[in-house]
Amino acid sequence: MKNFVIIILIFTNIFMLILINTNDDFESKIFSEEKAESFKDLNNNKKYDKGEPFEDLNQNNKWDSSITEFIHRKNNIETIKLNGAVREQKIYFDNNRLKEVRKFDSSEEKHGVWTEYFESNSPDNKNNIKTETVYKKGKLIERIEYFSTGELKQMYTTDINYSNITDVINYYPDGQIQSEGKKILTKSGKEAWYGNWVFYNRDGTIKQEKVFDQNL
Repeated sequence: MKNFVIIILIFTNIFMLILINTNDDFESKIFSEEKAESFKDLNNNKKYDKGEPFEDLNQNNKWDSSITEFIHRKNNIETIKLNGAVREQKIYFDNNRLKEVRKFDSSEEKHGVWTEYFESNSPDNKNNIKTETVYKKGKLIERIEYFSTGELKQMYTTDINYSNITDVINYYPDGQIQSEGKKILTKSGKEAWYGNWVFYNRDGTIKQEKVFDQNL
């Protein structure tokens, strides 16, 4: 009887390991190829010539004779490649709901809008975006953070004149500004409060003004 119980336990453990490995190692691959990008044949020679206008589907600023797409899903990460370059990544929560979308240019630099979602997101919930971050050729341009109610929580914008300085506005849940000022990226790579900051009460009156050391 004892040996029988041991055998049952062994088979049960093996079955559980199979289930765990199956869940952890989910993988899918999809490959497709599209025809050449359309172009305006200005000299009517039925082929693309340099300088002719074309539909840049791949957004790489050059005419492609064909576009290959490879979609690879490994567990909670889905990667989309166009002509070999990573152009988009989708990250999923364990419940398979979308967690984050990342976009890249043809050089695989951060480019476009990166979106992060609350774990409770669903098609019926319009207030499911947690953050929206805009990049251009790898550089951070703007980041917007939201409360779970959909109201603004923080606006973070890179200074057009100084890429290491950002304008920051923090909000109360009711939309009233909580504080505003600047942050600077120091030589050590850390963010620090910078210059004049204004802090507000919930009724919009000024609570405090403070100047942070500018010699960083």
